Amino acid sequence: MIVCVLLPRFQLAVAAAAAGTARDALLQKPVALAPEPGGSQVVGEVSLAAEAFGVHPGMRLGEALARCPRLTLLPGDPAGVADSWERLLVRLESIGAAVEPERPGLVCFDGRGLLQLHGGIEGVLAASRRALRVSARLTGAPEPALSSPLCPLRCCAPARRWPIFRKRSSALASGPWASSLPFHPPQSPTALGLWGCMPSNWPAVVTER
Repeated sequence: MIVCVLLPRFQLAVAAAAAGTARDALLQKPVALAPEPGGSQVVGEVSLAAEAFGVHPGMRLGEALARCPRLTLLPGDPAGVADSWERLLVRLESIGAAVEPERPGLVCFDGRGLLQLHGGIEGVLAASRRALRVSARLTGAPEPALSSPLCPLRCCAPARRWPIFRKRSSALASGPWASSLPFHPPQSPTALGLWGCMPSNWPAVVTER
């Protein structure tokens, strides 16, 4: 049983906190991470309001400002991101999770050894939420469901295990989901693979607080 924890726009949230920007502003105003000094002139993570204008991470700065002249640019905070992310990983490790971080804001761990300790997958997810103490999306699934090369979630992590929704075992055995879902290349946003590609007849356990 693989558990995945996703904190959307983690780097943007850290940068906003460092700049004194209210959390609500990330929901109501077009905001994006400014290009790194000396790097490519592309924006980083963007707020929901910025996405509504067609701005997305990796877009050239000039195009982003042309699409959204009111776009607010926040300087990145790499040190703050690293420190905050490390603290969150330590919190997950405190419940017994052997974490495998993909990037700041996305981490997976094998939950099989924690099922008995926390009373099943729901208990593992609940313990993870309590340990994190921040808003996060969590999901878990049997590892065999991830074997198909057409799995749209295989872009979510480049290593041994892949995050996916938890499904009923009967559906897992019979559902032709791998051949019916669109494949998303590795550059696709992780959130798209995680939250936008599951068949409607496969109920997922997704928790968010």
